[in-house]
Amino acid sequence: MVDIISSATKKTVSMRRFPLPKDIKDKFAASCWAFPERYLDAAIRNGISSFQRMPAQLLADGLAKLKHDLESGDWLVKHGEILNFDEYDAGYYFISAAKE
Repeated sequence: MVDIISSATKKTVSMRRFPLPKDIKDKFAASCWAFPERYLDAAIRNGISSFQRMPAQLLADGLAKLKHDLESGDWLVKHGEILNFDEYDAGYYFISAAKE
């Protein structure tokens, strides 16, 4: 990726991982990793493009499953260990370029 961007832009390009902190303020696809109940809030989902592009029935089914898992405790059993983390690497990167 870095080589492609560098070649196309003729700039020095660097890339570094961006693990998401638990207390991140922005709301985007993976930002609520430690607070899955927030995905049930339409106001939060409305600002996340991947939810907006999802077929309505698929979204409704997924939200119903999430709600059930949260209420039953299944989510905590399956994924609760993640709550011990201060940050989560969801595969985000910062890419920057500078003139050579």
